[in-house]
Amino acid sequence: MELNLNTVQLADVPPDLFSALSSVEAESIKTEPAKFVLDGVCKGQRDEAVFKYACQLREKKLSPEEIKRLVLEAAVNCTPPFPEREALKKIESALNYQQKVERPKGITAAQLAEMTFPEQRWAINGLIPEGATLLGGKPKMGKSLMAQSVGLAIASGGKALGKIDVEQGEVIGLFLEDTPRRLQTRLFKMLAYGGKAPDGFYMFTEWPRVDQGGIELLEEEIKSHTNVRLVIIDTLKMFRAPDNGRKQIYDRDYEAVSEIKKLADRCGVSILIIHHLRKSEAEDVMDTFSGSLGLTGAADGLMALTRTTGNADATLAVNGRDVEATTYAIKFDPVILSWVLMGEASEVKSTEERQKLYDAIKKYGYPVSPKELEEMTGLKAHYIRKTLPLLVRDGSIKKVGRGQYISIHGNNGNNGNNKDIGDNGNNGGECS
Repeated sequence: MELNLNTVQLADVPPDLFSALSSVEAESIKTEPAKFVLDGVCKGQRDEAVFKYACQLREKKLSPEEIKRLVLEAAVNCTPPFPEREALKKIESALNYQQKVERPKGITAAQLAEMTFPEQRWAINGLIPEGATLLGGKPKMGKSLMAQSVGLAIASGGKALGKIDVEQGEVIGLFLEDTPRRLQTRLFKMLAYGGKAPDGFYMFTEWPRVDQGGIELLEEEIKSHTNVRLVIIDTLKMFRAPDNGRKQIYDRDYEAVSEIKKLADRCGVSILIIHHLRKSEAEDVMDTFSGSLGLTGAADGLMALTRTTGNADATLAVNGRDVEATTYAIKFDPVILSWVLMGEASEVKSTEERQKLYDAIKKYGYPVSPKELEEMTGLKAHYIRKTLPLLVRDGSIKKVGRGQYISIHGNNGNNGNNKDIGDNGNNGGECS
């Protein structure tokens, strides 16, 4: 009778036999080389042979203890046997050996001029570019509320900060100082005007730290989605590795943000990192981030949220490698727990009357006299004549000719900075 293997049902391999077969290769690495690899190596060749064998074992990811055991076992097979003391030196050299690094290839200016690159991608155009951005503010300032509302706007495809149109995409938020209950309470208030909670906003209240595999796990999470545009880490302190006291503070801070930046670059996404500002003031608000300059030096973008007085509740100063340095006035809406961008801080005045006067000059677009402003605004002549020099002093307007004034920013802000704020960009983000 002819045996047909296509019709024969084979029995399952016994688990013990399967384990034994799987371990053959691993065992051969540990035992077979030690028996044969240096057998008969003669004097004059032993130094190089022992060193190379130790290097081979290192490439197989064996532990230093295992490498030492195998090399010493093999060294006695040389002719004559290689002394243990000399073998230990070769093992140490192999463990510390660094392969020659290939010289990086540069490009000429002419070659660079001919290259084409994809358009800059943004989570919020003009504010949060692709890469790592630090958002700092003092405790209880509303940083987490800003991050959650921005994430909600992007996941819904709405307006961030009440004004800037954003392209819809997925958002991953690590809210490591919050609870699901608190996140839900905020969410309901942010959707007070009838919005729908989006599916594409993934929120976590627990996540491993960097030294526990947090970066690798976050990269896997990003790759598991198709259109992640923003990742929120709230806060850096809860995500970074604890201080072990072995590095200088600058090095620790730089490394903490640099690891996150590298992740953003690998995956082509924007990562918003929430951090604290110091209580002490500084001439440049960007110098008040808690920690050393290593933090701000490693980040692609910086955003500092500070309290103010007048029509605005706070200012949001932004700066970065791809962001023009600007300070915006923002106001908090307690009904929907969201910050609303009012405009550049230089254009937002401390009183309604001053704002009305400034807006009239800006909208007119041409040199205008106090008399004309009185007719346009309905404000009293005495107030106008007293306030115009103040607006000149703060750089909002300038005096031209005799008794005439014009806005520095031009008609409707057409001559102002960051005119692209609010425009849609190519904002997708996907791991490659």
